[in-house]
Amino acid sequence: MNSFAEQLDRSGTTAFVHAKHPRSICVINYKGGVGKTTVTALLGLYLAKIAKKVLVFDIDAQCSLSLALGFDPEKVSKTELTVYNLVEPKAWTKLKQKKLENYAQRLKSSYLPTNVEVVPGSFSTDELDYVIAKTLLKDEQRFLAELFLYTKQLLMSFEHDYDYVLVDCSQQDVPYAGDASRLCLLFARYYS
Repeated sequence: MNSFAEQLDRSGTTAFVHAKHPRSICVINYKGGVGKTTVTALLGLYLAKIAKKVLVFDIDAQCSLSLALGFDPEKVSKTELTVYNLVEPKAWTKLKQKKLENYAQRLKSSYLPTNVEVVPGSFSTDELDYVIAKTLLKDEQRFLAELFLYTKQLLMSFEHDYDYVLVDCSQQDVPYAGDASRLCLLFARYYS
């Protein structure tokens, strides 16, 4: 089986050279329960405490980061302002039409810093990798190029608004998990 990087190379996406967000960090691990969400939340809160503006993405279907930072994933899932709706395949050609500032939501608690914003997860995020894989099967070269470019541009669109972008990824040992997380690894400057 070809690696994800080889698939990207074959699809011609290397022609889409776009810089990585200079201070983007992807928190990922193969196993669940190892502290990915805790690290992401505490790192985001610490950076905010030292006067940095932080955007946090919750791409884990358990939505633990969203919960920890005061969001109710069931309520969030009823809106269009979730990671799923931001990254689903029908969004790939519509980045300029998205109002990205609406997706980044302020923390609800008055006890938490105001310079941290979250793109909350939803319980439907667990379907995202499956939907991405299904879409890529239709026309791998075309859709992989679109996904690659869209994800890079999406992350870079926040470069001037946030000092740091943190991504809390899902565990990698569940079926269909991985495409969204692997994309984060490709586009984030750092990972832990």
